[in-house]
Amino acid sequence: TNLRSQSPCYQTFLQVLDQKKADWVELANLDCPYIELPETIEDLHARYSKNHRKNLKKQKNKLLRLHEVEFERVDQTLELQEAVDLLFDLHNKRHGSSSVFYSDQNKAFFLTLSKLFQQKRFLRIYAVKINKEYAAIIYGFSFNDRFLDYQGGYDPAWYDLRVKKILLHHVVESQINQSVAVFDMGRGAEAYKLEWTKDIALTKDFLIFAGSGFYFLHKAQTLCRNLIKRLIRR
Repeated sequence: TNLRSQSPCYQTFLQVLDQKKADWVELANLDCPYIELPETIEDLHARYSKNHRKNLKKQKNKLLRLHEVEFERVDQTLELQEAVDLLFDLHNKRHGSSSVFYSDQNKAFFLTLSKLFQQKRFLRIYAVKINKEYAAIIYGFSFNDRFLDYQGGYDPAWYDLRVKKILLHHVVESQINQSVAVFDMGRGAEAYKLEWTKDIALTKDFLIFAGSGFYFLHKAQTLCRNLIKRLIRR
């Protein structure tokens, strides 16, 4: 299920479970950092720590001084197939072809999803070019007043110049200019996300059982497992 505990879907799902009188267990899943965006970019900068502001400015100025840099919304400037190919290419450069994300089947799914979301005007794909070559990409969705940073990648050749961080900064600022209220950084509280925010949304999974017998068996297994853990710690 993987529902955000603060979302309307989470509350609706609980109501459905109650109506169906289902036997279920709620489990904690990954943390999801998010940024509550202010009305202005100046207010955003004021929130950052002194070191974060200093480092970000220094890294961006260094990149701009040494190279030709262009930011681009590639879902508007490229054919959609090209934009999705670029996402997978840069993700592959960052994580390698062994990544679960990288497969022809997944690429076909992303292309289909991207076409649908582009028609609905939800799709946002941002990239940065360095010396006319794409170096990093962020694939996301915008709905109502929220932006979701769903996936991305970058060329490790530009890691020392923090190209992905600089692109992320550009995208966050662009959402303020579009009156977005929340920048969702996606699942997982990686260290780089926590440089930008300390706000965390919890995600929840649900185990729904076919009958009361399975529910009580699960409870008994959980009790035994916790008891064994306590005994081991002693």
